[in-house]
Amino acid sequence: MITIDEIRDRLDKDSELATFHPLAIKIINMVEDPDVSILDLEKVIEKDPVIAAEIIRVANSPLYMPTQQITSLRYAISYLGMAVIRSIVIVVALRGIYKKVKSPEIASYLWKHSVISATFAREFTGMLLSNKLNKETTFLVSLLHDIGKVVFLNFYPDHYLEVFNEVKRGKSFIEAERSVVGVDHCEVGALLLGRWLFPVEIVDAVGNHHNEPNDYYTSIILLSNLFCASLEGSVVSPVPYMVYMKKALEILDVDSYMLGQATDSVKKKIEKSMDIIGI
Repeated sequence: MITIDEIRDRLDKDSELATFHPLAIKIINMVEDPDVSILDLEKVIEKDPVIAAEIIRVANSPLYMPTQQITSLRYAISYLGMAVIRSIVIVVALRGIYKKVKSPEIASYLWKHSVISATFAREFTGMLLSNKLNKETTFLVSLLHDIGKVVFLNFYPDHYLEVFNEVKRGKSFIEAERSVVGVDHCEVGALLLGRWLFPVEIVDAVGNHHNEPNDYYTSIILLSNLFCASLEGSVVSPVPYMVYMKKALEILDVDSYMLGQATDSVKKKIEKSMDIIGI
């Protein structure tokens, strides 16, 4: 069995996963600095054509519905706002990590799950929880919640193929990981995000997202996972998430009717924006 200490040692020696995308970190830090201007940010972002193009593409998408086409990076940054820019930068950096994974079929499934989960979290928060939570933060929490699986795919691709097959046979990811690998993706994901210096509340939510929800973020992740599990093509049953759904709704102060209404609305929005959200 593999231990968390062994994974920690491998991360120490792995140049791909040991640190997050350097330019992404710089942009994220700038976004969080109140003294940074749009012009300052533009000068840094334009050094990475991929990130710059993605920002303009998203700004023109149905998700943000501009009244006219946006062609300027500066205007796109101004239009979207700093929090959205941070999310886009992290999406681009993570997409690059997923593309390098040694099991592309599984990585593609996990990326789709993460992006749909994050999109649900953002839209759900905007509809029902805007007075309690920042929707871009819930987007990031849900986008990152399964990052531990990417570590497994990089370091132990054969083990994780076995995990994936066990999930297809009816086990949860947590059960399959603990029986095949020895540790689960929650623990490994929290370890990685801690090394990447993500905020403590995101690290804690990722580390605890398969336990009974105890705060807003773990509750949002649970509902996002439930949403994804209910979609066609999911290899995971929604049943395990139902156990804690009532608790999550209580924490968020949302009832099942509100959840149903929001879910229908988000599903339609995602269907219209599949190419924009990158799946």
